[in-house]
Amino acid sequence: MKIETIAETIKDITDVNIFEKTRKREVVELRSVATYYLRQVAGLKYRQITNEYKKNGLNIHYSTLMHSLKNYDIYKTYSDDVKKAHLCLINDNLVDARKYILKNMSNMTAEKIEKIEQVMSS
Repeated sequence: MKIETIAETIKDITDVNIFEKTRKREVVELRSVATYYLRQVAGLKYRQITNEYKKNGLNIHYSTLMHSLKNYDIYKTYSDDVKKAHLCLINDNLVDARKYILKNMSNMTAEKIEKIEQVMSS
């Protein structure tokens, strides 16, 4: 999934443009959702993520990405918008979610993931 698609999804849910050049809390927190998705689910490298942001007019550095990912769980805990955006992005792309789970959960198998998907869809 491209960052433009992620940004559009976030804007549809929350009416916030993550490419806006600002340090407002809601923008920073929702930008972290896009960063998290690109890094953890899509598997992009930090350089690739910074290039994606730069293509869309936002100059983000490696340290900004690291800070965003470090604080992601905190943002998700306290912000309903971050929770909604995260769930929407993961649910929109079950194939990438499956890859993420397989990559990060050593004891998970494809069969276990299919069982989880069946439970979630019912």
